[in-house]
Amino acid sequence: MEVLEKPGKLDVTDRLTIRAHSYYSFRILQPITGLEEIAAWCGFHHEQLDGGGYPYGIDHADIPLEARIVAVADVFSALTEDRPYRAGLSQAAVTELLSEMVATGRLDAKVVACLCGDYDGINAVRRAAQEQAEAGYDEFTRNLRALDLSWAKESHLSWTQRLKEAVHGGATTPSQSLLSPERCALGQWVAGEGFAHYGHLPQFRELERPHRELHRNAEQIVRHLASGQRDEAARCSERIDALSGELVQLLDRIGTASGQMPAQRG
Repeated sequence: MEVLEKPGKLDVTDRLTIRAHSYYSFRILQPITGLEEIAAWCGFHHEQLDGGGYPYGIDHADIPLEARIVAVADVFSALTEDRPYRAGLSQAAVTELLSEMVATGRLDAKVVACLCGDYDGINAVRRAAQEQAEAGYDEFTRNLRALDLSWAKESHLSWTQRLKEAVHGGATTPSQSLLSPERCALGQWVAGEGFAHYGHLPQFRELERPHRELHRNAEQIVRHLASGQRDEAARCSERIDALSGELVQLLDRIGTASGQMPAQRG
């Protein structure tokens, strides 16, 4: 999901990751009795009639009609959906691109003609399905973040690492907005989802003191860095590891008290 929603240009690794999904879909589904045909539809929907598709580069005669339909639907969704890097394209632009892909042997002409014959109806279904999927994914991630203490721990450790890198000259000074204990990732979790699920635990209430102290320490560090007093910033940073360790221990104790095993860092 992170790759699909990436706001910038995809690099080679990103593109290879995306291209692998059809292969793994086929390999996962193909051994399951009764899903052999569906496995082919999933595995071959990026194959092209001109033989230039992936992952197998198969001949057009071996591409099932259902896979051709999925291929057109996939391209149609990609063109019409709003993406982080652009808004969905207009009907005129979409139909022009689909026609070009038919002309170059990438998509099935009959399937594209069926889609264009009921463009508005199909696009309405696509929009409703996208909204439903986005709402379901948002709810899933909210629940996962609320219950997964490892997310809170990793968010905190990532913030702490950025602060330490700033002190040692390996990164830019942390944003002022992140210095507030209410606005950092852990602080937002504590005030929202974390409180809703764990606020009744005494270990959870103990988080506030070291968390606020860590942010006061961070404010001092940033002031020293802004004044060019890197030695003073380094002296202030000596408390980072101790306060961070205290927070991590408390999160582990919350996990134990709530029945979750503390996450292990590799």
